[in-house]
Amino acid sequence: MINVVGLGATDENDLTYKALKIINNGKKNFLRTDKLDAVNYFKDNNISYSSFDYVYEEDENKSFEDVYNEIVSSLLEEENKWGEINYFVPGNPFVAEKTVELLRKNTKTTITSGISFIEPILSAVGRDAVDGLLFLDYDFNIYDLNPDMDIIITQIYNRRIASDVSLKLQEIYPPQSDVTFIKDAGLKSQYLVNCKVFELSRIEDINHRCALYIPRSERFIYGQMKKALLNFIDETNLSYDKKSFEFIKDKARDIIKNLDNNDDDTAFQFYFYAILLSELANIEGYYNKYDIFEKILEKMR
Repeated sequence: MINVVGLGATDENDLTYKALKIINNGKKNFLRTDKLDAVNYFKDNNISYSSFDYVYEEDENKSFEDVYNEIVSSLLEEENKWGEINYFVPGNPFVAEKTVELLRKNTKTTITSGISFIEPILSAVGRDAVDGLLFLDYDFNIYDLNPDMDIIITQIYNRRIASDVSLKLQEIYPPQSDVTFIKDAGLKSQYLVNCKVFELSRIEDINHRCALYIPRSERFIYGQMKKALLNFIDETNLSYDKKSFEFIKDKARDIIKNLDNNDDDTAFQFYFYAILLSELANIEGYYNKYDIFEKILEKMR
């Protein structure tokens, strides 16, 4: 069995009572990383441990997937050797901890929560998650991004990753978009860098406790577009009936006739009427955009 424990996102003063009991239970202790202020508790009390920092450091180009698999393999070997061991992770084991997810699939575990990195980051940037917040690892796909939401990207632990994140973000966001780079959230050494997306690759002082906060973008908000669309529907008295359907079909035919490779305006018009038809159907309870996406995916599989 492996006892998985969250060490929190700050220092040893925020360790939970249950975490302290496990630290002192006499079992072998393994840390995903010892680059945490909470590790001072181990050092101050002469409690031995082994960390997996060497797995990250031996090859900077190693993917997180490879790192996680190596850590999990080592832990399973140690469990087989000792029967029961302790494994400590930063923050909360249930938040952005791939090794914990893999362990739970492969062996019996107990989970002890800690304060996640989310709270200190939100406190640092002065934001509330009530309106929606998206959490991503650095190796996200651009299609995971949702500019309608505040986004936190974690595990930006070196300049190469910061540069990769910058390039991927610029496929969706304008290069001049404002972002906040956060180091050591919740610690005395905490500091924030307010910069532009394209400037991320220039940040030099980066460690494993770095994250990026991206505020929602007014430029992309789907809710604003939907509100304008509903106003248009109300003003034109459209509904999902034969008359409106024929009207949209006629408009679409005219647009397609005029469509060519370099005519963005005509392409936007076509997209508008496709969205309009979808919204009318949604209002009447026939289908919505997610039904459309699902059908498209079925066709493509």
